[in-house]
Amino acid sequence: MDHSAAGGARHLEGHSELNSSDPENAFGPLASVEDSELLRRFETQCIRRDEWTHTEHCRVAYLLIQKHDWAGAVHCMRECIIKLNNAQGVPNSDTRGYHETVTIAWLRLIAAAMERNTVTRSSQEFLQSNPHLLDKTTLAQYFSQHLLSSVLARQFFVHPDLIPLP
Repeated sequence: MDHSAAGGARHLEGHSELNSSDPENAFGPLASVEDSELLRRFETQCIRRDEWTHTEHCRVAYLLIQKHDWAGAVHCMRECIIKLNNAQGVPNSDTRGYHETVTIAWLRLIAAAMERNTVTRSSQEFLQSNPHLLDKTTLAQYFSQHLLSSVLARQFFVHPDLIPLP
């Protein structure tokens, strides 16, 4: 899989925080939604703002990487999140909404974990096998806060300044 392609998407502002140390809360408000339905809701902007948590971002990323080649997964993630932000009234600007570097970084981390864990039946099973992906602070290992908060990193993919991504 070619991870050098640029592209990505941004987590929504104000979405529910996930407590990954609580197993009952590990899969967020859409835990009972099957993968095909989650992907359909994502692609048609039918996910409420309070449902669009970090876990759902990770589940969707896993599903898109399974469904598309790298460039296709990146393109779909970017376009659908921008549309979802617009549908939910979240502006995509220099300070809010879509964030290119954050999305590419998460897609790369998820793709790397998928290469190591090839046998999973669902996005939830995959995340259970890779609990580090549920920790939203993981990107701090790779990127300084200064870099991630820059307009450049929001608009374009910027390589990590601490350690390389897998």
